Amino acid sequence: MRARHGNRTAIGAVLLVVTGAIGYLMYPKPAVVDADLFIPFETETASRRITVIAPQSGQVRLRVRGPAGVIDRLSRKPPPLHFDHLKADDGVLTLPVRARYIGLPPDLTVVSLRPKTVTIRVQRLVERVLPLVVVPRGIPKDGFAVTGLAVVPGRATVRGPAGLVSALTVIRTRPIDVNGLAATVQHAAALDLPDGVKLVRPERFVARVMIGEKMISRRVGNIPVAGRGCRQACRISPPTLALTVKGPYRTVRNLQNLRGFSVFISLSGLAPGVYIRRAVIDLPVDIILIKAVPELFTVRIGTRKKKSR
Repeated sequence: MRARHGNRTAIGAVLLVVTGAIGYLMYPKPAVVDADLFIPFETETASRRITVIAPQSGQVRLRVRGPAGVIDRLSRKPPPLHFDHLKADDGVLTLPVRARYIGLPPDLTVVSLRPKTVTIRVQRLVERVLPLVVVPRGIPKDGFAVTGLAVVPGRATVRGPAGLVSALTVIRTRPIDVNGLAATVQHAAALDLPDGVKLVRPERFVARVMIGEKMISRRVGNIPVAGRGCRQACRISPPTLALTVKGPYRTVRNLQNLRGFSVFISLSGLAPGVYIRRAVIDLPVDIILIKAVPELFTVRIGTRKKKSR
């Protein structure tokens, strides 16, 4: 009985091994392919004391062999070439390119890589506090203009290569569209930082672009000069004047139609005769008088005719 039981156990073990082998042979294996990966440079280093300025067209061409799915995934987002092993300070370095500086999955084999060396520039990382400048883009509505710019907070602390950061005097916002606007706008602003320069800490910047009526100067001619308070026949020469004024666009454009605007000469209490007088010019409070032509007028006041009996 024991011999039979032992034979059955041995047969079962053999069947299990055979079944596993058949399953292994029949199970589809991942396709192994060769492909090229283009590896970018990683410019940040773990030390955070230096930064790597790589060639503008810098890439490493890496020929790898491995599962097609793994290679396909890496081709969409290739791992960068790291320089965390650097101990150098400022300067230009020519370094050998090693596969171990690239974070590749263990199931990939490196067939070849080019170039064998890469020349990079290493610079110290520095921090600096710089003022911010708001940049508007576009033209406001006709008759309106940008009257002021502000951003809160007004400064930002940035970090980057010493050569880049030391050349900065201000940091500008990305353009804020004001095209066709007739009122002040305020919203979050993004900073236009050079490549390699970053904010030390995330901050929210709020830009305010103040838009108001455009201030314009304009000459307004042929304005009648009225005589006030004269009970006799009177004549004013010349009968009109021209004004050059400055003020908000709409007010200046509609000056002669405004209720608070008048031009006159006060003749109250004057006896018949010839007089030289200045005109009184009443303007809205937001209008500035620049020039009046002429400044003096000749006024002739005659006697009042008696009524016939």
